[in-house]
Amino acid sequence: MNQRISIVTEPEKLSHAWDNLAVNYFQRRNFISYMHQYNYCNQRYYELYKDQKLKACGVVDTLKIDLFTFSKYRCPVEMKVIGLPVSLAAGGIFGDPEELEYLIIQILQRENGLVLGLNFYEDYNKDEVISMRTLPTIIFENKFQNWEEYIKSLRSHYRRRIKLRVKRKNGYLN
Repeated sequence: MNQRISIVTEPEKLSHAWDNLAVNYFQRRNFISYMHQYNYCNQRYYELYKDQKLKACGVVDTLKIDLFTFSKYRCPVEMKVIGLPVSLAAGGIFGDPEELEYLIIQILQRENGLVLGLNFYEDYNKDEVISMRTLPTIIFENKFQNWEEYIKSLRSHYRRRIKLRVKRKNGYLN
């Protein structure tokens, strides 16, 4: 069993197998490339290979986070963030669940300072990583046959708002 970590600084150089491990669109190379271009935070992309096969991926960026964001005092602290550089409920590490703990250990060995883990699917390395969620995770189970059935199930004021937006989008309202 041969394990290897690759650190990539440009999303265009990521393995094409990266997208096969992504759980959602925001973890895919196309979106990561967009974020790298328009929200640059010194991102590093970690790839864990086992026997030459990509098994786990991680995105790490560096941010100055103000610990007293909602007060009149300022306390900016540089942190390494294992997460996507955008406020989403998507995690910054993904892949084979059995390999994620090892990937985080490898990231911690290479990244100095405070490390914040955003939107981990499980609590990895509790003693070494500050783990939190950026947004509440809401899972929408679509049990509707079609769009109209969904709209009918909404409360009237939500239904009205959606209908107005659809009309505006279709050019019926200015």
